[in-house]
Amino acid sequence: MEAIHILLLEDDGATSDLVRRLLARALGTDTHTVTTVRLLADARQRIGPEYDVVLSDLNLPDSRGLATFHALHDVAQDVPIVVFSGLNDRQLALDAIHLGAADFYLKDQLQGETLARALLFAIVRGKADRARESSKATDVFGRLRELI
Repeated sequence: MEAIHILLLEDDGATSDLVRRLLARALGTDTHTVTTVRLLADARQRIGPEYDVVLSDLNLPDSRGLATFHALHDVAQDVPIVVFSGLNDRQLALDAIHLGAADFYLKDQLQGETLARALLFAIVRGKADRARESSKATDVFGRLRELI
C-alpha cells in the first residue's frame, strides 16, 4: 500500500502535533505523511495531486469560516477536503458538506481511529467519484463516436 499524503491546514501548533501523534498511532508511522501549513495562502500554493486528502481548519489568521473552504476548494481540484473545526455548529457542518467537503470533523471529539477513518473514507470516496466521472465521460465520447 502506498503512503497516504495529508495536507493539514491548522494554525495551532499544539493541535497539529496532536493530530500527528494520533494518526501515527492509528495508521502506523510508515503509512502516511502529514505536511502542515498554518495559512490558507500557503495551502493554496502547496495543494496538488501529490496530496490524497486535506484536513482543514476553517478559522485561520488569513481566513475565517466557509470562506476558507471556498478558497481551498477552488484550488483543490480532485483532492478531498475534510473540514476540521472547533465550532460545534450543525449548520456550518451541513453547509460545508453541501459545498463539497468530504466530511466535517470536530476538534473536541479528536480520536485517532475516527480521524483516520474519516480521512481514509474521504480518499476512497474521492477516487470512486473520479472513476465514476471518468466512466461517464468515456460513455459520452463513445456515444458521440457512434453517432458520427
